[in-house]
Amino acid sequence: MIMENLFICHWTVLYQKPILKPGFYQKFTDSLVKKVLFPDKYIVQAIRLIKIRWLVSIFLFIALFFSLYFKVPGLHIPGLLTSAIFLAFLNAVYYVWIYRTGKKCGFSCERPAKINIVVQIVFDFLMLTTILHFSGGIENPGIVFYIFHMILSGIYLKPRNAYLITLLAVFFFLALVFTEYTGMLPHYSINKYILDLTLHEPVYLFISLGLFVITSFLAAFIAVSLSEQLRVTQKLLEKSNQSLLEKDKIKDEFVQRVTHDIKGGLAVTHSCLTVVEKQILGPLTPKNAEFVEKALNRTNKLSDFINELLTLTKMRLANRFDTSKLSVSEMINNVVQNMQSDAEKKDIKLTLTLHNVTLYMNGIKVSIEEALTNLVHNAVKYTPNEGEVRVSVKKNGEKIIIEVKDTGYGIPESDHSKIFSDFFRAGNTKDIEGTGLGLSLVKAIIERHKGTINFTSKENIGTTFTVIFDAIPA
Repeated sequence: MIMENLFICHWTVLYQKPILKPGFYQKFTDSLVKKVLFPDKYIVQAIRLIKIRWLVSIFLFIALFFSLYFKVPGLHIPGLLTSAIFLAFLNAVYYVWIYRTGKKCGFSCERPAKINIVVQIVFDFLMLTTILHFSGGIENPGIVFYIFHMILSGIYLKPRNAYLITLLAVFFFLALVFTEYTGMLPHYSINKYILDLTLHEPVYLFISLGLFVITSFLAAFIAVSLSEQLRVTQKLLEKSNQSLLEKDKIKDEFVQRVTHDIKGGLAVTHSCLTVVEKQILGPLTPKNAEFVEKALNRTNKLSDFINELLTLTKMRLANRFDTSKLSVSEMINNVVQNMQSDAEKKDIKLTLTLHNVTLYMNGIKVSIEEALTNLVHNAVKYTPNEGEVRVSVKKNGEKIIIEVKDTGYGIPESDHSKIFSDFFRAGNTKDIEGTGLGLSLVKAIIERHKGTINFTSKENIGTTFTVIFDAIPA
């Protein structure tokens, strides 16, 4: 039971995470908030807009080509061609500007990058208005492209600035309609029906403009509202995650103190046993000497475990886990030797077969040993008296295969899918003392080391657990 509690302690130190794990939280904020809504690298967003604009420029040139080919009436081709060329030129200017900005201060240039984005949006409004002027004005359904930039400004900018950008877009469009309607600028019609409506039905014109204005500010309002709500959510998540990380650190420090205290107690126990073993206080009978030697060996093993647990705790506090080259045969041999006394108490034949004694893997020694110990311990624990437990290690290609096979009670087929669940106990073994955590912790350790674990079992016949790790050169 002591070893089970220490195993759980080891799990707590190494594998238990806050509810909002840094890895999960980072993925969540990157995918939903930072990359899409609140980029901390505005320079990346500026470059993204430039890339999109290159595609728009190419599309314009292609559209102009087909307009000439099919002789689309009403379009002012020279004006559209000039606009497309100027748009590409502006995009090149934006690129040089943002390139120099990035070269100067990298991703930390938030303010210059924001200015670049604002300039891009403003000039996009100007170019869009010019292109609309040469391709039908209010008759052109392309007026919806104003909305895209309003939404972008609601995402990237402060609410006040977003509404100013929206107001600017509305001003550009209303100015275009006004100057064309009054004859200050020529109107290039592409739809005679809509032209007749705008000229002879002012109500239609004013309704269209009113709907455009309402839609524009409504789009900006929705974008700003969602952005503000997600900003608040992001701050709450950051605050909650920070609180959980602090509590996690306190837990680790507590485990470190407790482990240190246990280490001190073990040191005293080891010293006392050493005095008895050396018969300083008097001679020992052979039987007593054997028991003292076993107690001293187990104390040494436990002391080594505590030392490694302390090391793991320190690594966790520093958020760093060091792996090393491990001899699989040495580890499994230690595990089997440590479990021999438990097997002997039940007259269980515990054997180890090493098909290759030079197998190595990368990992954390105390973790792998504890996982293997738990598997062998379970095999002995859930095997009746005079049963058999066989442990084997072999290599298959670049894989190390460890098998723990017993002639125990087996696992009912109805429980197979739940056997690795936390606190789960098979229905036919609930009378045997246990926590139900062992196999779930074993699975977590093995998967953390990029290994796999599976099993086959038949009730009243036995169970075989198979663990597979990646092998490394000797």
